Amino acid sequence: MNFARISACEAGLLSEEEFDQAFDRQLEYDQGKTKESWSRMEVKDVTYALVCTAIGAGVLSLPYAMAQSGLIIGTLILLGIGVLSSYSGELLIEASKRTETISYGALARATCGAWAEMMTSACIALTTWLVMGSYMIVMADMMVPVLEWIIPGITVFVGGYWAFRLWIQVLSLLVILPYCLRDNMSGFKWIAVLSIVAMLALTAAVVLLSVIRIIEQPVQWTSHVQSSETVSAVSVKYFSGTSSFIAISISSVSYLCHFNIPPIVAKEMRAPTKKRANEAIRWSMVSVAIMYVAFAVFGYIYAYDMPGGVSGDILLSFPSDSLVVNIVRVGLYLTLDLSYPLLVLPCYQSLQSLLGGLRGDANHRSGGIGSKLWSVAEILLLCITSLACAIAVPHIQVVFAFLGSTVCNIITFVLPPLFFVNSRPAGSTLWTKRNAAPVALFALGILLVVACTGVQIANIDQLVSK
Repeated sequence: MNFARISACEAGLLSEEEFDQAFDRQLEYDQGKTKESWSRMEVKDVTYALVCTAIGAGVLSLPYAMAQSGLIIGTLILLGIGVLSSYSGELLIEASKRTETISYGALARATCGAWAEMMTSACIALTTWLVMGSYMIVMADMMVPVLEWIIPGITVFVGGYWAFRLWIQVLSLLVILPYCLRDNMSGFKWIAVLSIVAMLALTAAVVLLSVIRIIEQPVQWTSHVQSSETVSAVSVKYFSGTSSFIAISISSVSYLCHFNIPPIVAKEMRAPTKKRANEAIRWSMVSVAIMYVAFAVFGYIYAYDMPGGVSGDILLSFPSDSLVVNIVRVGLYLTLDLSYPLLVLPCYQSLQSLLGGLRGDANHRSGGIGSKLWSVAEILLLCITSLACAIAVPHIQVVFAFLGSTVCNIITFVLPPLFFVNSRPAGSTLWTKRNAAPVALFALGILLVVACTGVQIANIDQLVSK
């Protein structure tokens, strides 16, 4: 790296644009022309890695989000959140270049201080812990109808619906628990491929069944058509009011991959110039946006006129005796159960980092037997409390709505622009044309945190009723 240029930039002798251009030229020279470049990730590899990170169980609530906002507003929200998520990812990479950091937490410390690093650790710990709970909810959602289809009457035999869900969740956790105690998850990298396949199969099944439903029972596109035996009395909704903020929150969860953008792009990507990095981030957001819009629109059309409305988990709206749907349910269940340990380790590590930061000693533990046993106890506590969360709040739309309105909006729309403006060259002013968009995104992020959280609290009865 050309440290003369960097120090000049820090002294305020180079403009931000000159610095970024010099940095990219140096990257091309240092990495793009070396013999070792074959071992680094290309644009397509980074795109795939970010897509794997973004896709998760949150997609199951997108039709519910579409029902809250309406078909037109919901589609615009999904696309808009994708665009803003892509831009905030680009800001993260720009700030990472300026500070020469390769992790979200290190970037937070370099630009805002220790408090920001601890806040980042808290956000990661809370996000992964809530997603652990959501996985437990979804796994029960998937297997109850499948097992009822295979063994009729099993729900009554085990003590009722809620007892059956609890048995499924406990057994699912016990099966995967030994892998949760590992301190290295390198052997689980193949799960990313399984998750992509499962989500593509899920989307294809939803689209197929929705098309069949449209053919068999015409959709009531407007409210002016008389209802009949074949046409529903409920019409498709296109617009909505404040409940659209619920859709914003759930959409924010669906695009979340920003923790992994700095390490994947800045560390693993070959010659991560601005053009190549932005290309990878944009393609990843475009890829998931296409799948999300298709899933949300067709899922909403399938279930819009069902009694009680669109379910928070769209697969609960599909028949329990469909072979295709049940195959998808089993595949998704296996994917989530095998992915569970991949959430436990970062949750535990982030919690340790947060506690170490609060104590002022990040490396306070020795490597003895007592320390290992204590770590096992803490991991068990995380798993048990996530199960308790799934039991207390058995609706994934509640988890995703509050996760999106608070932590995800902070991670995606508040902190990245803050990191960017705080990484500007020493002596340069905040109020420049280049900082205008990041400052606007920061203000929008604060607004979304307040507005979305307020709407979730005001509509809590509506959230838990689906």
